[in-house]
Amino acid sequence: MASTVALINNELKKLKIVLLVDHAGYSEKDPEYKGLTKGTRGNMEYHVARVLRKKHLLRVVPFKNDLPLLMKDLNEIKPDLVFNMVQFFELDRRGEIYIPAVLNMLRIPYTGPGGYGMMLANDKKLCKDVLSKANIPVPACFEVFKNQKVNTRGIAYPVIVKPNFGGGSDCIFKTNIVRNAANLNRVLKRIYKEGYHSAIVESFIAGREIIVALVGNGKNLKVYPPREIVFPKGNGNDILTDHIKGNRKRRQKLQLHSTPLKATVHKINYIKDIAAKAFNLLKQEDYARLDMRMDKKGNVYVIDVNCNSNLRPGRKSMYKQFGREAYEK
Repeated sequence: MASTVALINNELKKLKIVLLVDHAGYSEKDPEYKGLTKGTRGNMEYHVARVLRKKHLLRVVPFKNDLPLLMKDLNEIKPDLVFNMVQFFELDRRGEIYIPAVLNMLRIPYTGPGGYGMMLANDKKLCKDVLSKANIPVPACFEVFKNQKVNTRGIAYPVIVKPNFGGGSDCIFKTNIVRNAANLNRVLKRIYKEGYHSAIVESFIAGREIIVALVGNGKNLKVYPPREIVFPKGNGNDILTDHIKGNRKRRQKLQLHSTPLKATVHKINYIKDIAAKAFNLLKQEDYARLDMRMDKKGNVYVIDVNCNSNLRPGRKSMYKQFGREAYEK
């Protein structure tokens, strides 16, 4: 809902906020994410809860894949706002859209986009179709389903293969960058074996990895300066894999970090402009992160739009995507 950022920042009233989280990562030993265990102190949800609790009345509610139970809990709590951090329904990212639908029915304001915006962001093929028709540069791609014969349809190798409804680099490894049909089919089989129904095959953009954070809505939308993920080799063929994102020690060993993008003022403004256009076209609300690649010629492509993005702050965060000012407000 478009008013949620302003609602959270309202200093005249303490709001009753529900932090709605996935049950899979929830700890009964620290039900309100107060940092009682080492595990919760490492969770993004803990950092969000800590900041919200400074100014508002907070309740943490784990979503247990039970929509009627969720409706019952929310009707009893009667929150002013739900900070929605749920990403799965029955371990399927496609079900994420059910949460905004329930909150709309209950007429409870919430953070992030509605179900339509979530669908546009999470369906990688649909996302790129929408952006491409608006002349926002994206890699050439197609979707392929299980048991479907694969034809690269004129897209030249190398390509990168990933689940169409995946997030957080799920099921993505260095071997997902393929240069022939045999390896393409091998990666597809592995993705299907993990339970995904379809995959996206897209041109691999060798070059620099760029992230852009956005906060707000409409005229109050703020696009933060783009940052670059710095890889150890720096040869343009590195990607953020499942192993890297899920292992902080591995990131530290690789000295993986982000830094302000070094580029001309014109290029930086261009990147911020297409980020804002993509945000609005895809019906995103309140906050998001865009992942981009810039090739050796300086051409920039939108790779992914993350509507439920990483909000972990501080120097240990690989992204450092949102400025301290945004996090502390």
